[in-house]
Amino acid sequence: MIDGAAINLRDYGATGDGVTDDSAAVLAAFNAAKAAGKSLYVPVGIYNIATTISVSSLRNITVFGEGSPVDLDTTKASYFRFTGTSGNMFYFDHLAGVEFRDLWFGYNSGSYSDDLVRTNNSGGLDSTYNTWNRCVFSGEGAGINATSLLKLEKTIISSINRCLFTKANNGVALLTYCNVITFRENTFYDLNFRSVYVFTGACESLMFYDNTFEPTADGKATGVFCVNNELIINLVYIGNWHGDVSVNDGIGWLTLGIIRGAVISGNLFSTPGTGAADYCIIVNNASSGIQISGNSFYDKALIFGAATTGVNISSNVFYTANAIYGLNYIAGTSTINSNVGYSGFPRCKAYTTGNQSIPTSTHTAIAFDGEYYNQGAMHSVSVANTRFTVPAGGAGLYSFSGNALFNSGTGTMWGRILKNGTVIVSSVIDSLNSAASKTLSTDNQDVAADGDYYEFTVWQNSGGALNVLGSVNSAADTTFTVSKVFSGD
Repeated sequence: MIDGAAINLRDYGATGDGVTDDSAAVLAAFNAAKAAGKSLYVPVGIYNIATTISVSSLRNITVFGEGSPVDLDTTKASYFRFTGTSGNMFYFDHLAGVEFRDLWFGYNSGSYSDDLVRTNNSGGLDSTYNTWNRCVFSGEGAGINATSLLKLEKTIISSINRCLFTKANNGVALLTYCNVITFRENTFYDLNFRSVYVFTGACESLMFYDNTFEPTADGKATGVFCVNNELIINLVYIGNWHGDVSVNDGIGWLTLGIIRGAVISGNLFSTPGTGAADYCIIVNNASSGIQISGNSFYDKALIFGAATTGVNISSNVFYTANAIYGLNYIAGTSTINSNVGYSGFPRCKAYTTGNQSIPTSTHTAIAFDGEYYNQGAMHSVSVANTRFTVPAGGAGLYSFSGNALFNSGTGTMWGRILKNGTVIVSSVIDSLNSAASKTLSTDNQDVAADGDYYEFTVWQNSGGALNVLGSVNSAADTTFTVSKVFSGD
């Protein structure tokens, strides 16, 4: 329904015939809408614009066209088409409370290389509370050289919803702090480099929900979100879909720079490329507080290239077994757990299948001849079965837990976790129970290098040999558990 109170673009001399330069008429209509505080109606047509339309302090109006031109049919669109080769088609200075709806912003010159639509505030105040709904941002035909289709600068609390971005170098560029920017249900495809690109300046609270990201026409990834070594605080990335990349690209779908707090959840990541450097998510700068959960990864999922703390990777589905790389960079309170299809960190839990006699007053390593699980070939049930060895490439922080069920006796029992036969990692002393069996437990963490081995040793001074109990009662009576916590120091 057309708002009868709205200003009609055609009333200010715009022809929309795709031939006439309508620049002056478009500027006049915008200024009239601004002065009257009325919405601006853009009928179906192709409105050629040869020079920049610069409007300042436009606020609290709607600029709307007819229908959503998702099929890129120029006969059905309210189409602003830039015919120049440089500069912005629209430059909005201190834009506030404005909705753009059902419009096409495009260009038709293959030599055009600038930012098509730009928001800014030269006075230092923010452009704020603006929305772009069901709009198309696109080059025509082979014209794919625009630096970006929409450039937001000094812009906060704004959203881009159900829009299409295609045929340019980058879709949306963010710079000089953009805060609380929401991308919802948009489609990005056939962009040379990035769908959304943080060019410069720290940004806070960037949110992506239910967007679709497709590769370029020649099968390369269009990096969904790329940070140029800038600080991002609070990234929310939920429910997005990423298409298959068929060539060696090296960009990846999601490239994170300096991130402080990110939730990446419920997304589907298809193949990011065929090359050795192609990963779905790339963390290439020191970051912290990243939660990656509930995603599906069809290929090489994650790579860390710099020290990263507070990472939680959980409840994801990996279709490639060894899908996480650069684990030596993960440190701090980081965890990887409850994932499907990921072979994971080295880990082992072993037990004794029978009783083992422990001489009095002699430290004795327990022999574990049964296993619940053994990831990474850390242990053998038949060869040197007292030892749990860190495999090649498995260095990092490990957690250890030993339980020994002693038969009844009088005196003291002592348990130790021993590294390489000499270094005591953990130690516990308790009294034996003269009336019943008693469990001795000890646990700790230790930074291990490749090839380090660990043993669980016990000691008792009852005056004679005393058994630690195995499967006579339960296979869980005497156990040793080793789990890698994370790589790094």
